Amino acid sequence: MNEDSEFFNMGFPHRDANVRSFARGGASLRLQPDDHWINCHLQPALTSSPRPSIVVLHVGENDLRHLTPPEIVDHMWALVSYIASVSHPHVILVSQLLWFLCNEDLHEQITYINTSLQDRIQQYTPAQLPGRPLTQVQLLRHQFGIWGASRQELFQRDGVHLNNVGLRRYYYSVRNAVGQQLRHLLQQ
Repeated sequence: MNEDSEFFNMGFPHRDANVRSFARGGASLRLQPDDHWINCHLQPALTSSPRPSIVVLHVGENDLRHLTPPEIVDHMWALVSYIASVSHPHVILVSQLLWFLCNEDLHEQITYINTSLQDRIQQYTPAQLPGRPLTQVQLLRHQFGIWGASRQELFQRDGVHLNNVGLRRYYYSVRNAVGQQLRHLLQQ
């Protein structure tokens, strides 16, 4: 997003949005002795000025072999709650876990996590705090073929990283979800 002008600011006019991306390859929900712990990378986003209105959270695949599915759901939900309490965005979009080729044998666990996150989101009631917007939480379901038989064409040979086609599809999936939320905010 920062290297190609076509993708800069997710294509949104600067008068409408200022998109900041904080990413860390190998990020984990687990407390790590190095900087792989996702909380280390959230702080710049959560404390930026102005505070974020829309937060997209995508984490979890790196934890599939180290945490149980219920632990991943609990850690992710704790992270969602933390973001809502610290930054008070209008919406947190929680990305479903993707079925990476390297996790071919973990389809049931990934499905459990995504379903459990959807259940928690449906049961979530935002807390009303004086002077703060209600934080809505939604599951970002990617509709770009990551679950189909042809998903192999979206990954690099390592089975972990999306290739250029997969990255482009992922980008547009996130952009569409953020664009819907942005339109809603601009109409208020």
